[in-house]
Amino acid sequence: MPNSLLNPKEARTILQMSPATFSRLINGKLPGCSALPVARIGRKILVKESTLYAWLEDREKCSAAVSK
Repeated sequence: MPNSLLNPKEARTILQMSPATFSRLINGKLPGCSALPVARIGRKILVKESTLYAWLEDREKCSAAVSK
């Protein structure tokens, strides 16, 4: 997996989320989802691309286990 850093807009594009939903996600306030780990540098928020894809993969496993 690539290890580049994504800004919130790039991460939201991958996740296909609105800014409000993404904000709730990174703050751990989205029901049924663990918070997406981010790096905060001052007011800047960055998401490691590999972390984003690992988080997505974990969510897929969780969803598959629940649906069985």
